[in-house]
Amino acid sequence: MSRSPREVVEHHLAALNAGDLDEIVADYAENGVFMLPGTTMTGRNGLRETFAGVLWQLPGAVFTTTSVTEAGDVVLLEWGLEAASATATDGIDTFVISEGSSACRQPGFPRSRSDTEAIEPDPSPPS
Repeated sequence: MSRSPREVVEHHLAALNAGDLDEIVADYAENGVFMLPGTTMTGRNGLRETFAGVLWQLPGAVFTTTSVTEAGDVVLLEWGLEAASATATDGIDTFVISEGSSACRQPGFPRSRSDTEAIEPDPSPPS
């Protein structure tokens, strides 16, 4: 049974909060795309590396939903996060959902933070 766009996004946030890399990546289509300024990660392997970096940079992060706006297969998610290394109140992501999986995600990283660096996933945590 295919999930609604809202169900995909809600599951994605729950998986992020649980630090469950397999479940995070499972929310994306095989050829899913994650876009950042100047770069894109495509496919589950690239997404796995990206989210491993996010989890490494933000251990124990708690993501919260501020609002969810839906239009067909597109979801605009406003979010916040609390972590030892960062606090954000104005994150915003756009998801395109196709057949119950995220086909494309474009995150907007927060401008207001408790530290001075932008949150940008590092796809290569130290080994």
